[in-house]
Amino acid sequence: MKRGLRRGLIIAAFGALALVGAVYYLSWPVRFPEFVSPASPSEPVTTFGHRVTERCVNVPALGPEPLRARLVVRSLNVDRTGGQTSLQAIVRSDGRAKPGPEALLRLRGREARVVLSVPPVREPARVCIRGRSGESAQLLGIGATPALRLERAKSQPRLLLLADLLRRLSLGAAIALPPAGAITLLLLTGCALSIALLILLRTLFSRTFNSHRKTIAGLLVLAWAHAALWALLVPPFQVPDEQVHYAYAVYLAQHGTGPSTRGRFTDLASPQEAAIHAAFQTGSVAFNPSGRPPWSDQLRHQIDQVTALSNTMADVSTNATGQPPLYYFSLALPAVIFKTVPQQLLLMRMISALWFALLVLALYAFIGELQPGRPRLALAVGIAAALFPLGAFLGGGVNPDVALAALVAVTLFLGLRLICYGGRWLAALLGLGIACLSLVKLTGSALAPAFLFFAILGTLRHLRRHGGWSALRSTAAFIIGIGMPMLLYTAWSLVSSRPLLARAVTDQASAVAGSTSVAGRSVREFVSWAWQLYLPRMPWQQDLIPGQPLKDVWLSGLAGRFGYLDYATPSWTKVVVAVMFICVLGLAALTWARNHAQRDRQCSVLHDRRVRALAAVLPVMTGILLVVIAWADYTSVKAGGPPFRQARYLLPLLPAFFALVPAAVKSVPVRLRRGVGVMGIGVCVLWAASALAATINRYWL
Repeated sequence: MKRGLRRGLIIAAFGALALVGAVYYLSWPVRFPEFVSPASPSEPVTTFGHRVTERCVNVPALGPEPLRARLVVRSLNVDRTGGQTSLQAIVRSDGRAKPGPEALLRLRGREARVVLSVPPVREPARVCIRGRSGESAQLLGIGATPALRLERAKSQPRLLLLADLLRRLSLGAAIALPPAGAITLLLLTGCALSIALLILLRTLFSRTFNSHRKTIAGLLVLAWAHAALWALLVPPFQVPDEQVHYAYAVYLAQHGTGPSTRGRFTDLASPQEAAIHAAFQTGSVAFNPSGRPPWSDQLRHQIDQVTALSNTMADVSTNATGQPPLYYFSLALPAVIFKTVPQQLLLMRMISALWFALLVLALYAFIGELQPGRPRLALAVGIAAALFPLGAFLGGGVNPDVALAALVAVTLFLGLRLICYGGRWLAALLGLGIACLSLVKLTGSALAPAFLFFAILGTLRHLRRHGGWSALRSTAAFIIGIGMPMLLYTAWSLVSSRPLLARAVTDQASAVAGSTSVAGRSVREFVSWAWQLYLPRMPWQQDLIPGQPLKDVWLSGLAGRFGYLDYATPSWTKVVVAVMFICVLGLAALTWARNHAQRDRQCSVLHDRRVRALAAVLPVMTGILLVVIAWADYTSVKAGGPPFRQARYLLPLLPAFFALVPAAVKSVPVRLRRGVGVMGIGVCVLWAASALAATINRYWL
């Protein structure tokens, strides 16, 4: 009776929280961004100093209502106290200037967002920002364009926009379904996510935990439904590099071989794909937070017309051409079944969501193997991973980053099993996992050597317990497991006339920039570049990377920057991510220090072996990944290409982060662990809900 009452109270609490969140979300007013330029400010474009300096931006006619101008400004008065800078927004039209009120900025060596009032812009005009002070400040932006965000001064509750939202969703153009099918699939996916979450929470807080099959099924449904919901809400080709990964998979299905690495460089490989981009106005929506696809009744008719075009992929070179084919083989079936881009893309996204589900299940198994007697902890980690917004966003798109992270988690799990239990089959599976890691993405080839340590430990264990013959058989099984996929890949590459070691991303960036070589590189400069990419710049270092990558790239990206990094979750998520990381890292360090000081031997021998193995593998894997990202970013910028820094490249480090959770939990008092778990999962639920709400605002309202 008491147990049923407790479960009912927990379910009622989560239901009430969801109801309050929905009412709050629908009743809160929306400020509509009218003009945004650019999306991610990072460079100083204007310095306001001792004389009047202004910077202007051309804006279209935005209507008769007053606007609010939001700017990103950096103060230069580091050595002074009480420094202040006055800014003023002016609208120029036909030679006439309509100044707005000034805003006083008080800063000391940091960035801030300044809000200015702008008069109505009834016709195309220029909005100019002028400085009036003896103090110095910088207006930030990209490419000599200030970061200007114009919003309507008036707002409207989301509840009044619900009917318009349902009408746009009923078009079904973005998900290639009939109008009724679009709404139905969204509702079914949302219901599956909610039911799976409630079942897992009930299992997590129950007294007995002996239903591993139901737990695995619940995590599978939760992770897949979360990624599928993103797949349904994000318009076509609004996931980073989705168009090139889609073209690779379709070309592979149509020809059986990979695209050439020496063909003409382009993002669009078929007439139908180019027409779909034009119909959804992908170019004007990407990188523009105020842009929306043309949700109108004519869009359905236009899609029906363009799908009659040919979708035969040309043999061209793209950003994805040099990647290995494993991920694209898993997406080839939709291109065989369907012939139109929307249907192929939808089913590819649903299959890619299975990769995200594999990542969640692998993390659950990995923590369960690391802590064999604590299934609740593994389940809590699985729920938190399934609710991770960035992973679900990438899993709901055509992108191999989640597949790489999933195979990293699977390989870590197999490595732990091998060093604890041994066996030829585990050795063969570990070799297969390392080979698949190398065949899913180029980055996996760099990470693969870190996992050879598991094979060495497994061989030594066999040598001590079963003799040399058993160790030899285990080694042979490992070599066969890693060699067979590589032989198949070699044969496929020869048939496709592709080099075994394809061009790196930085080489392709050089080709795009029109450069054939990367000049001016030095080891000392690269070391400084790598340091500034991940850590705060030291006073004696030259400022090589504008802005603050630790906060602007990695923290903001992991907290949730979606689309083409043109919209994000609310600002409180950055604080949550930073606090969670610091708490887990600090508590894990405290546990490690206590065990080292007290020589705690309560853990089993198997557990100690696992910890020692991970302590050797995870730092090497982390260091390799960070160096690879830094080198790609450094050489790409040196070659004149775009920066190679996005938070999604850190997804393979998810197992390394969750491996610290068991150690961190040991430093939490026993009586507080249940409350900490409830609070952590509640925060993850709000985090995922806020990311989905931001996506609805971004593309559908």
